[in-house]
Amino acid sequence: MVALVAGSRLIKSLPSNLSPSVAAASNDTPEVQYPFTKDGCTSIAQCVFGDRASRKVIVLFGDSHAAMWLPALLPIAVRDNYRVVLLFTLGCPAVDVTIWNKGTGTDYTACNTARSSDISQINELKPKVILLASRSAQAKRSAKSFFTNAQWDTGLKKTITLLKPSKAKLAVLGDITLLNVVPPMCLAASPTGVQRCSTANPNPIKHNQGHQAAERAAAGATKTLYVNTIPWLCTKTCSSVIGSMLAYSDQWHITVTYATYLSTVFADSIKKLLT
Repeated sequence: MVALVAGSRLIKSLPSNLSPSVAAASNDTPEVQYPFTKDGCTSIAQCVFGDRASRKVIVLFGDSHAAMWLPALLPIAVRDNYRVVLLFTLGCPAVDVTIWNKGTGTDYTACNTARSSDISQINELKPKVILLASRSAQAKRSAKSFFTNAQWDTGLKKTITLLKPSKAKLAVLGDITLLNVVPPMCLAASPTGVQRCSTANPNPIKHNQGHQAAERAAAGATKTLYVNTIPWLCTKTCSSVIGSMLAYSDQWHITVTYATYLSTVFADSIKKLLT
């Protein structure tokens, strides 16, 4: 993985064996592979994977970035006989903040309600492991303002505290770097100019930067494992293509193909929680 990521910035043209193809990238997503997750998973019985009868439970909790890591987690669940419960609401981070809903032009209060319900369900379930994953880049708290690192830090610490009754081992899966282009569209237009579809790391556009520093700080303050996912995709540059794989399905998410490829490094990153 390290060598592939390091060499990704040198890729000039699309590999002939690119997987998924540029045309298929929009379908290489969890919501296509698992259609019942398309509109979110709001019940601990709705989106269950792995060994469904197992008493060893891992909960993936957050927004679409939680669902994004499902293909990386499932090989671990199959190998070690875990039941995986996916709980997520679209556009609703696990972080305890009130998100601005651009579509309605109002606070996304339904997100707060859903998050509270999810936390109650998780605490009642008492899983062995909880993995928190949320999109933090471009997260807005009002029509004209984005969350600060301090606000994101406070919100994440509150969520972690609220999950303490579950007695589970927790990890925060740090956010990935947001790309400034839509990779499949960019690559279709520049098949011999792959690096035109890359983004510097960290993202030089301030409002496109994520809150990874806040996530790391909140994890440290609460003695929670922090998983830095950025080296799995980026060096000083985040390339849309890594090895022969199209890594991103859009600006925000990685492909199922690449997430599945990361299953070994993903397992290593959380192995201390599984013992």
